[in-house]
Amino acid sequence: MADDEVYHLGEIVVRGEDPGVEAIATVYELNSLDIERKAARTLDEAIELLPGVNIRTGADGTPRIDVRGFRTRQVKLLINGVPFNSTFDGQFDPTMIPTESIAKIKLTSGASSELYGEGAQAAVINIITKKGTAGFHAQAAGEVGDRGHQRIWGSASGGIDNADFRVSLSHQDRDGFPLSRDFVGTPEESGGLRNNSDRRRTNVYANAGYRPNDDWSLGLSFNHAQGEHGIPSSVINDNTDVFANRPRYERINDEAIYAPHSR
Repeated sequence: MADDEVYHLGEIVVRGEDPGVEAIATVYELNSLDIERKAARTLDEAIELLPGVNIRTGADGTPRIDVRGFRTRQVKLLINGVPFNSTFDGQFDPTMIPTESIAKIKLTSGASSELYGEGAQAAVINIITKKGTAGFHAQAAGEVGDRGHQRIWGSASGGIDNADFRVSLSHQDRDGFPLSRDFVGTPEESGGLRNNSDRRRTNVYANAGYRPNDDWSLGLSFNHAQGEHGIPSSVINDNTDVFANRPRYERINDEAIYAPHSR
Protein backbone atom coordinates (compact mmCIF):
# COMPACT_ATOMS: atom_id res chain seq x y z
CA MET A 1 0.00 0.00 0.00
CA ALA A 2 1.28 3.51 -0.77
CA ASP A 3 0.05 4.76 2.62
CA ASP A 4 2.23 2.33 4.57
CA GLU A 5 5.94 2.07 5.22
CA VAL A 6 8.11 -0.57 6.85
CA TYR A 7 8.09 -0.42 10.67
CA HIS A 8 11.60 -0.65 12.14
CA LEU A 9 11.71 -1.86 15.73
CA GLY A 10 15.46 -1.35 15.76
CA GLU A 11 18.40 -3.65 15.21
CA ILE A 12 21.92 -4.15 16.47
CA VAL A 13 24.55 -4.09 13.73
CA VAL A 14 28.00 -5.50 14.52
CA ARG A 15 30.61 -4.42 12.00
CA GLY A 16 33.84 -6.26 11.31
CA GLU A 17 36.00 -7.60 8.52
CA ASP A 18 33.54 -10.40 7.71
CA PRO A 19 30.22 -9.64 5.96
CA GLY A 20 26.91 -9.84 7.83
CA VAL A 21 24.60 -12.83 7.87
CA GLU A 22 22.44 -11.69 4.95
CA ALA A 23 25.53 -11.09 2.80
CA ILE A 24 26.64 -14.73 3.04
CA ALA A 25 23.31 -16.51 3.50
CA THR A 26 20.47 -17.41 1.15
CA VAL A 27 17.73 -14.85 1.75
CA TYR A 28 14.32 -14.86 0.09
CA GLU A 29 11.98 -11.90 0.43
CA LEU A 30 8.29 -11.18 -0.05
CA ASN A 31 6.81 -7.70 0.14
CA SER A 32 3.25 -6.56 0.79
CA LEU A 33 2.51 -6.37 -2.96
CA ASP A 34 3.48 -10.03 -3.43
CA ILE A 35 1.23 -11.00 -0.53
CA GLU A 36 -1.67 -8.90 -1.84
CA ARG A 37 -1.43 -10.45 -5.32
CA LYS A 38 -1.72 -13.93 -3.80
CA ALA A 39 -4.66 -12.86 -1.61
CA ALA A 40 -2.96 -14.53 1.36
CA ARG A 41 -4.80 -14.07 4.65
CA THR A 42 -2.22 -15.41 7.11
CA LEU A 43 1.52 -16.11 7.27
CA ASP A 44 1.23 -19.76 6.18
CA GLU A 45 -0.64 -18.82 2.99
CA ALA A 46 1.90 -16.10 2.14
CA ILE A 47 5.13 -17.96 2.80
CA GLU A 48 4.28 -21.02 0.73
CA LEU A 49 5.40 -18.91 -2.25
CA LEU A 50 9.02 -19.32 -1.19
CA PRO A 51 11.27 -22.23 -2.30
CA GLY A 52 12.07 -24.99 0.17
CA VAL A 53 8.94 -24.29 2.24
CA ASN A 54 6.32 -26.97 2.88
CA ILE A 55 3.01 -26.22 4.63
CA ARG A 56 1.40 -29.21 6.33
CA THR A 57 -1.68 -29.39 8.52
CA GLY A 58 -1.53 -31.64 11.56
CA ALA A 59 -4.28 -33.60 13.25
CA ASP A 60 -5.26 -30.56 15.34
CA GLY A 61 -5.94 -28.48 12.19
CA THR A 62 -3.02 -26.09 12.83
CA PRO A 63 -0.76 -25.41 9.80
CA ARG A 64 2.95 -26.07 10.33
CA ILE A 65 5.81 -24.56 8.33
CA ASP A 66 8.62 -26.97 7.40
CA VAL A 67 11.75 -25.69 5.66
CA ARG A 68 14.29 -27.87 3.84
CA GLY A 69 12.85 -30.99 5.47
CA PHE A 70 13.13 -29.62 9.02
CA ARG A 71 10.11 -29.33 11.30
CA THR A 72 8.58 -26.09 12.61
CA ARG A 73 10.46 -26.27 15.91
CA GLN A 74 13.73 -25.92 13.93
CA VAL A 75 12.47 -22.68 12.32
CA LYS A 76 12.96 -19.45 14.26
CA LEU A 77 10.17 -16.90 13.78
CA LEU A 78 10.91 -13.24 14.43
CA ILE A 79 8.55 -10.28 14.37
CA ASN A 80 10.60 -7.13 13.81
CA GLY A 81 13.60 -9.10 15.06
CA VAL A 82 11.91 -10.33 18.28
CA PRO A 83 11.48 -14.14 18.74
CA PHE A 84 7.88 -15.38 18.51
CA ASN A 85 8.29 -19.15 18.98
CA SER A 86 6.48 -20.83 21.86
CA THR A 87 8.62 -21.33 24.96
CA PHE A 88 6.73 -24.60 25.57
CA ASP A 89 7.56 -26.61 22.45
CA GLY A 90 9.45 -24.17 20.20
CA GLN A 91 6.68 -24.15 17.57
CA PHE A 92 4.31 -21.40 16.41
CA ASP A 93 0.89 -21.07 14.85
CA PRO A 94 1.21 -19.11 11.57
CA THR A 95 -2.52 -18.37 11.50
CA MET A 96 -1.91 -16.09 14.50
CA ILE A 97 -0.17 -13.62 12.14
CA PRO A 98 -2.57 -11.99 9.64
CA THR A 99 -1.07 -10.46 6.51
CA GLU A 100 -2.73 -7.03 6.73
CA SER A 101 0.05 -5.93 9.13
CA ILE A 102 2.97 -7.40 7.16
CA ALA A 103 5.19 -5.14 5.07
CA LYS A 104 7.88 -7.70 4.30
CA ILE A 105 8.77 -11.35 4.95
CA LYS A 106 12.44 -12.37 4.91
CA LEU A 107 13.40 -16.05 4.93
CA THR A 108 17.02 -16.90 5.68
CA SER A 109 17.69 -20.59 5.03
CA GLY A 110 20.72 -22.85 4.90
CA ALA A 111 23.53 -23.35 7.38
CA SER A 112 23.93 -19.58 7.88
CA SER A 113 20.53 -19.41 9.59
CA GLU A 114 22.16 -20.95 12.68
CA LEU A 115 24.03 -17.69 13.18
CA TYR A 116 20.74 -16.36 14.58
CA GLY A 117 21.05 -18.64 17.60
CA GLU A 118 19.28 -21.63 19.08
CA GLY A 119 16.30 -23.09 17.24
CA ALA A 120 17.27 -21.85 13.76
CA GLN A 121 18.72 -25.02 12.24
CA ALA A 122 16.32 -24.91 9.28
CA ALA A 123 15.65 -21.22 8.69
CA VAL A 124 14.82 -17.85 10.16
CA ILE A 125 11.59 -16.09 9.21
CA ASN A 126 11.63 -12.38 10.01
CA ILE A 127 8.28 -10.58 9.75
CA ILE A 128 8.68 -6.83 9.27
CA THR A 129 5.46 -4.95 9.92
CA LYS A 130 3.96 -1.80 8.44
CA LYS A 131 3.95 1.64 10.03
CA GLY A 132 2.00 4.85 9.58
CA THR A 133 2.93 7.75 7.31
CA ALA A 134 2.16 11.47 7.34
CA GLY A 135 -1.53 12.35 7.52
CA PHE A 136 -4.39 10.03 8.45
CA HIS A 137 -5.29 6.89 6.49
CA ALA A 138 -7.95 4.25 7.03
CA GLN A 139 -9.25 1.26 5.10
CA ALA A 140 -11.58 -1.66 5.66
CA ALA A 141 -12.63 -4.73 3.69
CA GLY A 142 -14.45 -8.02 4.06
CA GLU A 143 -15.15 -11.31 2.36
CA VAL A 144 -17.80 -13.99 2.56
CA GLY A 145 -17.54 -17.54 1.25
CA ASP A 146 -19.21 -20.90 1.46
CA ARG A 147 -18.95 -23.23 4.44
CA GLY A 148 -19.79 -20.29 6.71
CA HIS A 149 -16.55 -18.45 5.97
CA GLN A 150 -16.51 -14.77 6.94
CA ARG A 151 -13.59 -12.38 7.32
CA ILE A 152 -13.35 -8.66 7.96
CA TRP A 153 -10.27 -6.53 8.42
CA GLY A 154 -9.28 -2.89 8.58
CA SER A 155 -6.55 -0.51 9.63
CA ALA A 156 -5.96 3.09 10.65
CA SER A 157 -2.61 4.83 10.50
CA GLY A 158 -1.09 8.27 10.53
CA GLY A 159 1.82 10.46 11.46
CA ILE A 160 2.79 14.03 12.27
CA ASP A 161 6.31 15.45 12.25
CA ASN A 162 8.41 12.96 14.22
CA ALA A 163 5.64 10.58 15.42
CA ASP A 164 3.59 7.84 13.74
CA PHE A 165 1.14 5.07 14.60
CA ARG A 166 -0.69 2.16 12.98
CA VAL A 167 -3.51 -0.09 14.23
CA SER A 168 -4.96 -3.07 12.37
CA LEU A 169 -7.79 -5.44 13.27
CA SER A 170 -9.14 -8.60 11.68
CA HIS A 171 -11.73 -11.24 12.55
CA GLN A 172 -12.39 -14.57 10.85
CA ASP A 173 -15.09 -17.23 11.24
CA ARG A 174 -15.13 -20.65 9.62
CA ASP A 175 -17.69 -23.39 10.23
CA GLY A 176 -15.24 -26.04 9.07
CA PHE A 177 -13.20 -27.27 6.14
CA PRO A 178 -14.66 -29.66 3.54
CA LEU A 179 -13.57 -33.25 3.10
CA SER A 180 -12.74 -34.75 -0.27
CA ARG A 181 -15.67 -35.77 -2.44
CA ASP A 182 -14.11 -39.23 -2.61
CA PHE A 183 -14.28 -39.66 1.17
CA VAL A 184 -16.30 -42.69 2.22
CA GLY A 185 -18.33 -41.99 5.33
CA THR A 186 -17.77 -43.83 8.61
CA PRO A 187 -19.77 -43.95 11.87
CA GLU A 188 -17.47 -41.19 13.20
CA GLU A 189 -17.49 -38.95 10.11
CA SER A 190 -20.28 -38.75 7.52
CA GLY A 191 -18.50 -36.43 5.08
CA GLY A 192 -19.13 -32.88 3.92
CA LEU A 193 -17.71 -30.51 6.53
CA ARG A 194 -15.10 -32.11 8.78
CA ASN A 195 -16.58 -32.60 12.24
CA ASN A 196 -15.21 -30.24 14.91
CA SER A 197 -13.09 -28.27 12.41
CA ASP A 198 -14.56 -24.80 13.04
CA ARG A 199 -12.29 -21.85 13.83
CA ARG A 200 -12.77 -18.30 15.10
CA ARG A 201 -9.96 -15.81 15.46
CA THR A 202 -9.57 -12.10 16.25
CA ASN A 203 -6.23 -10.34 15.74
CA VAL A 204 -5.14 -6.87 16.83
CA TYR A 205 -1.78 -5.31 16.00
CA ALA A 206 -0.60 -1.80 16.87
CA ASN A 207 2.66 0.08 16.75
CA ALA A 208 3.78 3.63 17.46
CA GLY A 209 7.05 5.46 16.98
CA TYR A 210 8.55 8.71 18.19
CA ARG A 211 11.82 10.36 17.12
CA PRO A 212 12.77 13.21 19.48
CA ASN A 213 15.96 13.91 17.50
CA ASP A 214 18.23 12.42 14.86
CA ASP A 215 20.00 10.20 17.40
CA TRP A 216 17.00 8.73 19.22
CA SER A 217 14.11 6.61 18.04
CA LEU A 218 11.50 5.21 20.45
CA GLY A 219 8.94 2.61 19.52
CA LEU A 220 6.30 0.30 20.92
CA SER A 221 4.39 -2.53 19.24
CA PHE A 222 1.65 -4.82 20.54
CA ASN A 223 0.24 -8.01 19.06
CA HIS A 224 -2.85 -9.76 20.45
CA ALA A 225 -4.76 -12.74 19.09
CA GLN A 226 -7.69 -14.55 20.64
CA GLY A 227 -10.02 -17.25 19.45
CA GLU A 228 -11.14 -20.86 19.59
CA HIS A 229 -11.07 -23.89 17.34
CA GLY A 230 -11.99 -27.54 17.27
CA ILE A 231 -9.55 -30.43 16.88
CA PRO A 232 -10.93 -33.06 14.46
CA SER A 233 -10.81 -36.61 15.77
CA SER A 234 -9.96 -39.86 14.04
CA VAL A 235 -12.59 -40.95 11.52
CA ILE A 236 -12.17 -44.62 12.46
CA ASN A 237 -13.15 -46.29 15.72
CA ASP A 238 -11.96 -49.89 15.44
CA ASN A 239 -11.95 -51.61 18.82
CA THR A 240 -10.47 -54.77 17.30
CA ASP A 241 -7.24 -52.98 16.29
CA VAL A 242 -5.07 -52.31 19.34
CA PHE A 243 -2.89 -49.91 17.32
CA ALA A 244 -5.73 -47.78 15.94
CA ASN A 245 -6.16 -44.23 17.22
CA ARG A 246 -9.28 -43.76 19.30
CA PRO A 247 -11.57 -40.82 18.50
CA ARG A 248 -11.01 -37.87 20.82
CA TYR A 249 -13.32 -34.88 20.67
CA GLU A 250 -11.25 -31.95 21.86
CA ARG A 251 -11.51 -28.18 21.59
CA ILE A 252 -9.37 -25.19 22.41
CA ASN A 253 -11.90 -22.66 23.68
CA ASP A 254 -9.63 -19.90 24.90
CA GLU A 255 -6.40 -19.49 22.94
CA ALA A 256 -4.70 -16.12 23.27
CA ILE A 257 -1.35 -14.41 22.85
CA TYR A 258 -0.15 -11.06 24.17
CA ALA A 259 3.12 -9.86 22.71
CA PRO A 260 4.25 -6.30 23.55
CA HIS A 261 7.66 -5.10 22.30
CA SER A 262 9.52 -1.85 22.86
CA ARG A 263 12.75 -0.31 21.71
